Amino acid sequence: TPLTSDTTYHVRAYAMNSAGTAYGADVTCITPAVANDASCTSITAPATITAGETFSATVIMKNIGAGTWQSVGVNPSQPHRLGAMDPQDNFRWRSNNRIDLPSSSVAPLGSATFTFDAVAPAITGGAQTYSFDWQMVQDGVEWFGAKCTKNITVNPAAGAPDLTADPVNQTP
Repeated sequence: TPLTSDTTYHVRAYAMNSAGTAYGADVTCITPAVANDASCTSITAPATITAGETFSATVIMKNIGAGTWQSVGVNPSQPHRLGAMDPQDNFRWRSNNRIDLPSSSVAPLGSATFTFDAVAPAITGGAQTYSFDWQMVQDGVEWFGAKCTKNITVNPAAGAPDLTADPVNQTP
């Protein structure tokens, strides 16, 4: 299990044998505070959508790090943004794979609500399920924190050909 940043832990070694159990001294360790960290509060998007259809999505991220998130207006060279994942920086849902912070800054324990439009990808054949995943990134520094994840099933547009059929094995 990963350790939590900026937390005091107590460690004590022990050994057991036929004579009994012996304990070592209590040792205190403090993990350093992590500047960038985030948790996913929620992700809202449709579970099913038609290929090419535009939809609205909302992702809420909480700043659980020690540093303040800064927008492109405050920190133009290394702003904090919401970035597309799986794969990282993909353009599957948007022509812009990073979404600007909706306010100038987000203090530790504050939250950012990102509401944006996305477009379901074009597909061939039958319905397909895709990951709609997002994570915080500080441009030029690091990707950090938990991912917000959701699976979305994309159905073919009306009248789209079914390219999954096997023309060789069809009977007249």
